Amino acid sequence: MSYLKTLPTGPLFGALLSALALTPPLALQPAAATESRPDAPPEQAGHGAHDHAHHHHEVAPGFQRSLASYPVPAVTLINQDGEAVALPELLQADRPIMLNFIFTSCTAICPAMSAIFAKVQSELGDASAGLNMVSVSIDPEQDTPAALNAYARRFDAGPQWQFLTGSLDDSIAVQRAFDADRGDKMNHAPLTLFRATPDSQWVRYEGFAPAAELVKEYRSVLQTSDAPAPPDGLRNRAGYSAGYRFGGQLAELQRQSPGIELESVFKGILDALSGGAPRLSAGEMDAALKELERSGAADTPKPEKAAHIPARRGGYVDDFAALNAKREGVVTLQSGVQYEVLKPGSGKRPAAGDGVLVSYQASLTNGAVFDTTYEDGEPVRLQLEEIVVPGLKEALLLMNEGAQWRVVISPNLGFGTS
Repeated sequence: MSYLKTLPTGPLFGALLSALALTPPLALQPAAATESRPDAPPEQAGHGAHDHAHHHHEVAPGFQRSLASYPVPAVTLINQDGEAVALPELLQADRPIMLNFIFTSCTAICPAMSAIFAKVQSELGDASAGLNMVSVSIDPEQDTPAALNAYARRFDAGPQWQFLTGSLDDSIAVQRAFDADRGDKMNHAPLTLFRATPDSQWVRYEGFAPAAELVKEYRSVLQTSDAPAPPDGLRNRAGYSAGYRFGGQLAELQRQSPGIELESVFKGILDALSGGAPRLSAGEMDAALKELERSGAADTPKPEKAAHIPARRGGYVDDFAALNAKREGVVTLQSGVQYEVLKPGSGKRPAAGDGVLVSYQASLTNGAVFDTTYEDGEPVRLQLEEIVVPGLKEALLLMNEGAQWRVVISPNLGFGTS
């Protein structure tokens, strides 16, 4: 079965619908049978609903980019393979660094940020070998090397991606050094840091910087390192600058008037530089340029009339729900919960005191997966009376055993709107 879980957003949209896909089985369990699997991550061990409630105020779209300088603390941490790693040596290496802060029992922000790092790794391909990717745990007492190793496998982390833990004091020292300490792990916010070279400033991304932005940042470093050397001497540098800007004007002219022949442009430039007689009079030049401007305006297509957009009574949430309700097969309950039956179930429905086994994949609407049971290969056990998301509980109580649904839950039936 599948459902969409709601997480609120920043002021841009007002609310964000986070997609979760749950797949069979939905197996009814006795209310007392709620023990956790020893090998399950914390979010899959029967108390994930409570963990989600702690995180809801942090998940928001958008990001802010700024520059900053940070002293790297002289601490030694432990990576996911149990090896000691001197942080100054790792972060001051002569190669680009991409850094974030996570903890493995996190069920929203950390998996989303790790999914972004995984996408960066995937998009860069072999080029990722030249990048140091570092994820520092803010819960080192729980995040042992073994726990980090299992977490790294969830995201197919390559050898260039290190997950670090250590003592609580060292973890706090690193967080404070990079202005990432929020006092409690449940108050942490999405943060990514990027530094091109040891002597350059850190680029600070507060919020969910998409993988495309981080890949762009890294590739700009590669392009800079491969760029030809700049000209020497003031006159040469000034000459190059004037020529480059003039070339930019020509490129803009060609963009606005795609039919123009650059060969003719260069002939005019050479005639002017040589001091020869122009091939057109001043009046003919003015007339030709004005005619080109008029023909370009005539060829510009008129913008199409904008399509109707649903009224924004509640911002993005109302728009999304209104559009989703029009999809074939979507049912809207009186509460506002929407569901789509992907596969009907043949078993009985659960009662309020029952437990259920559920498999799911959770992702934000931008496609970033932040939680899933597929990696572990086993469903998670949920006690219905302990679920803190009203919309999710309502949907589960309506489902038959073996069903597969996709459900949309608005913020007022999720974690709220603030």
